[in-house]
Amino acid sequence: MALITTTINNLRTTIIPNGLDIYYTTDIGMEGNWCFDATDTTSVDNTGTAIVSVNGYRFKRVIDNFINVKWFGVKGDAYPSNSTPTNDTLSIQLAIDALQYGIVVVPDLMTSKTCGNLYFPAGYYLVDKLVIKQTGFQNNNGKLNIIGSGIKSTIFVANSQFVEVNYANENTISIPIPIKTIFEVNNPYTTFSELGFIGSYLKPGVYKHRLFEEDTTYLLEGGYESIGIDIKPEVAFINLEKLHIRCCHVGILSTGALLFNINNCHIGGDKGWVPSVTGFDYEYYCDYGIKIDSSMDFASNQITISNSFIVWCRVWGISYSGGQLINILNCDFERNGFCLPSDPNPNFPTTGDENSGAIFIEGMGPSLFNRIINITNSWFEENLGYDLYYGGLSNGGNDSSNITFNIIGSRFFSEVLGINKRHYGLYIKTNPNVDENKIVNLIGTYFNVTKFNNNLSTFQLDVTEYNEIGSNVHNKQITNPPPPLVNFKHYKL
Repeated sequence: MALITTTINNLRTTIIPNGLDIYYTTDIGMEGNWCFDATDTTSVDNTGTAIVSVNGYRFKRVIDNFINVKWFGVKGDAYPSNSTPTNDTLSIQLAIDALQYGIVVVPDLMTSKTCGNLYFPAGYYLVDKLVIKQTGFQNNNGKLNIIGSGIKSTIFVANSQFVEVNYANENTISIPIPIKTIFEVNNPYTTFSELGFIGSYLKPGVYKHRLFEEDTTYLLEGGYESIGIDIKPEVAFINLEKLHIRCCHVGILSTGALLFNINNCHIGGDKGWVPSVTGFDYEYYCDYGIKIDSSMDFASNQITISNSFIVWCRVWGISYSGGQLINILNCDFERNGFCLPSDPNPNFPTTGDENSGAIFIEGMGPSLFNRIINITNSWFEENLGYDLYYGGLSNGGNDSSNITFNIIGSRFFSEVLGINKRHYGLYIKTNPNVDENKIVNLIGTYFNVTKFNNNLSTFQLDVTEYNEIGSNVHNKQITNPPPPLVNFKHYKL
């Protein structure tokens, strides 16, 4: 057995293989060992893990623990300073497909297996849409891991659908902006970690679509056109770890995922960054940070969001409809819900910050399941609209439907944010057409929120049971509470 130094081009054109030899390719970024697979007559050349020569010989890359996207010719050169970046969509999709369906050779050269780890080195990757297909348990027991080298190092940049041709034309016709996705996930078990995402924002102006340039598209109202990660109903478990997502219509969108884990993520703008008095820099925001919209109630739909920072989301930091259990632990919500009626964007609410804020929760119903919302050791500061809004069951319910809010060791407060900026704090209402038991437990929590321009309470609950233990709540309003017991902070309706 010999080790032969060569190139990928030579493997395709000149090498006459020996089944015992190892071939080391020296192409920059694509270095690695290959071996000849005499049993394979069907694999397609993908540059990264399979090479097919002009004589039909098939060489397989020897892989240990991961597949590197650079092996497939991915450039990752879409840095802000590069005016002519490479669109890496097709090359990255080849890598994803190899990850899901390709058979690779392990180092002992005696056995083959699938590999479940796809690695993105540092770089800015310009992409249209990447799809992780539904594979069941064909690959790595169905578990796929998309791994970067850090949220400031490995960054996906959405390629806009449009080319600007004229910034202003008052005679054009305004149309809504079509939304596109950076990553679509259909695989049952998928993890993303150590990655950054930058969507695309369109200024008001006149554009041509990249694919249909003969048709002029008129966008008199600017807005975001991207979804960072779109999680489809086929997904059973999704794990998002150490991500930074900004400049998207929706940072993370889910219409599925029985088990959903988000940890140590940064969604929206940068902490401490304040817009100038002359206007907002839209490159720093999301419309919705996390939007979970289940079309049905899943009995085991459990969502955990922990150690994450959700800030400068124009509509809602989290919008959650359906499901059984949500845990929010050690999270920071700041300056969410700052959209106003004057915002020039058809994707945003037009009724002001009454329809926006940090967390929106709505039950889907009808359901026999108990729902639990746990908010623990979390920080809410200067959110406009609501800190937490629950709108009740939307599609009907019954007297077996219960929802319990456990708010523990958290802090809610606001400062003066400007003229006509309203803050509603905690608001739980009843749908008069639905029978539902609502229980609120407030434990070790500080609540001091100012609502401007009127004297209405910022802590409004229409609930079946309210328990307050070791908490400090200002400006409280609870529907028909009985007189409190002396020396006790406990109310039961």
